[in-house]
Amino acid sequence: MESKLANTNVVVTAHNINPTVFSQRWLADNNIVQPDELTGSLIITPQLVSVDADRFALLVVPDRLQLTVKTPDVDEQARLVGRVAKIATILPHTPYNALGLNLIWLLSPEREPFDAFLRRLFWRPDDALYKAFDHEDARCGVYLSMNVLGFRLKLDAKPIHIEPVPEKPEYLHLAFNFHMDVSGGEGANSIVEAVGKWPEVHQMASDLLSRIEESDQP
Repeated sequence: MESKLANTNVVVTAHNINPTVFSQRWLADNNIVQPDELTGSLIITPQLVSVDADRFALLVVPDRLQLTVKTPDVDEQARLVGRVAKIATILPHTPYNALGLNLIWLLSPEREPFDAFLRRLFWRPDDALYKAFDHEDARCGVYLSMNVLGFRLKLDAKPIHIEPVPEKPEYLHLAFNFHMDVSGGEGANSIVEAVGKWPEVHQMASDLLSRIEESDQP
């Protein structure tokens, strides 16, 4: 089984985040983004802040703040997403309403055709709806959710087609979203607590991923 971590990010939504607060000096003074970390573009406008740093990217718009990490090392990921907690602590009166810790993997089978791989994982041959889609070109996936670690874990597993990748154009897209609603005066504290669980969240998603990888046929 071939697997690759495609994206990891933290998203915080709010009723009104003020991007004008996030000046380059403010980011540096609060140790959110230092000048020597910048490797790409830096855009600061009244409506949007976009930072492309060497190990992460930061986006701030009025309804959300997103930090995307660019390293596979879990300890470093935890340190980087901790900057979101720092922002929440510095700006505790922002009306935050939700947070999501997100990890996305792409999987591709190596020992069987992609359509057979999907059918083995997800197909329900006795279900009437599945019978209606019982064609050679059918594709299937699954949505699952549960409460865990103080979050609502939502797993969306679906096939995607990537172009141009002629040798392996199809992958199983596994999106793990650890969602938490936050509100009121404790919103910032909830964000700090949630972001601090990054290692546990990453481990849980990795364990669930391993269950699929270990099911690969010999």
